[in-house]
Amino acid sequence: MRRDVQFEHIQQQHEARLRALEHFEVSESSHRRQEFHSIMTDISPVRFDEKLNYVESRVCEGTGKWLLRDPGFSNWLSGHENHPRLLWLQGIPGAGTLMTSDTLLTITNSKRLQERHFCLVLL
Repeated sequence: MRRDVQFEHIQQQHEARLRALEHFEVSESSHRRQEFHSIMTDISPVRFDEKLNYVESRVCEGTGKWLLRDPGFSNWLSGHENHPRLLWLQGIPGAGTLMTSDTLLTITNSKRLQERHFCLVLL
């Protein structure tokens, strides 16, 4: 075994360790960034603006107007304390629930009732 260590060998080892440390820091930073974006994607609200704009452009005149005549909807829309604050629309795919929900959004937005909540369930 060689016992004579030269400064040049120490310097080479030091530089190799610095490169390894730099590689680790870059990899760790990349991993943390990916983890951050993954978490932000999971907790960020889903934006449906593009889908809603598409649906709104396809709604026929009079779609969902039956809602205005429905007593349950009128009670929900009035917002009185003794009426439910949650409106539940349920229907099978293709029954018009998405188009009806667009009408519902249009009504609530026009009356500035954004605090109302509704859920659309497609079974």
